[in-house]
Amino acid sequence: MAGYIRYAKFSQDVSRTAVWSVTGGTEDPGYLAANLNGYDLTAPAKLLTTTGKWRADLSASPPALVGVALVHCNLLAGLDVHLQGDNDAAFGSIDLDVTITIPALANNWPVNPYVIFAATTCRYWRLNVVGANTVAVSIGHIALLTAVQSMAWAGQELTWGDVIPTWDDETEISVPMNLDLLTRLRACRFETVGDATAQAALDDWWFDARGINYPFWFAPSVSVNECYWMTHAEKAKEVVARLGFRTMQVKLKEFGRGMLPTPWLV
Repeated sequence: MAGYIRYAKFSQDVSRTAVWSVTGGTEDPGYLAANLNGYDLTAPAKLLTTTGKWRADLSASPPALVGVALVHCNLLAGLDVHLQGDNDAAFGSIDLDVTITIPALANNWPVNPYVIFAATTCRYWRLNVVGANTVAVSIGHIALLTAVQSMAWAGQELTWGDVIPTWDDETEISVPMNLDLLTRLRACRFETVGDATAQAALDDWWFDARGINYPFWFAPSVSVNECYWMTHAEKAKEVVARLGFRTMQVKLKEFGRGMLPTPWLV
């Protein structure tokens, strides 16, 4: 069997360098728009309202964008949500308007949606939550993608697993303590063809993320509206030789998902 995954390198998500602000709705003072520059999904950007807008200023010489993804949001499935681009800070004449389809929950967790579109250059981009959410809006990360790559996987299907993060310590008298961090991370493994072109692409992906250190956008299917905020899972890449067919093994781990939305239901 074979198929394709999609990914954007760490350096191809310009969200972290944008100047973020709230231009619609009421900002939650404890969860400011500046949180969208970071990677901690337990510290999202939040509103006190059920609709609203976040605007990203990409500076006077902006790169073209080709995609957007919402990571760990609390938006109702099917809610009217748009990414809009313009060179006018007030969005007087919107250059691009794309609908982001919000999927239903899976096992009580939000599914991260994404949209890929033709390369468009605008200084200002905004996430516009038009429809009324059931609760005040919260977004862990808005990935603004300047490029997206595809990579073929070979052999068996992508293998998935779960990681339950815990904080391990012990008392002064050596009694073990395990603290449940109330989240759950997904892990993924697949093999890709081990030719020189694929090797160069994997090396570029690997070194751009500095191995396991920095997160990136990953979509396990080119046809399903689902993506993840991942890192490489191991410090070394593996080459597998199978009956003369050389492949490389890719292991990824979800970087973050935010806190458990409804304890003990997942």
